[in-house]
Amino acid sequence: MKSSIQLDHSAMTFKTDCLQLVRLLEEDDEDNWPSLLAEFDEFHLIRSMFNFCSISFLPRSLNFRADRLAKDARSRGLIFSHVNSQLPSWMVHETNLLVVT
Repeated sequence: MKSSIQLDHSAMTFKTDCLQLVRLLEEDDEDNWPSLLAEFDEFHLIRSMFNFCSISFLPRSLNFRADRLAKDARSRGLIFSHVNSQLPSWMVHETNLLVVT
């Protein structure tokens, strides 16, 4: 989310394969998770910087491309700290192989 703000994106839709995270954020029930209070505060602050922002659940089974890219990145020991709309050159070939026709 921070990277999207830095790239001047004012409207974003985020998808996650963690249904529990989506439910926690939708319920806004911070009293049940006092250990996550700082994270909830930061999330709400960053979310308020968007004109439109939504977060929804998308099972891995329905997102083959992202799942494959994530598994490949983990196998290479890479950590992503920046969001970019262009794929790194090493991912382009693998991503093209995943296009569903």
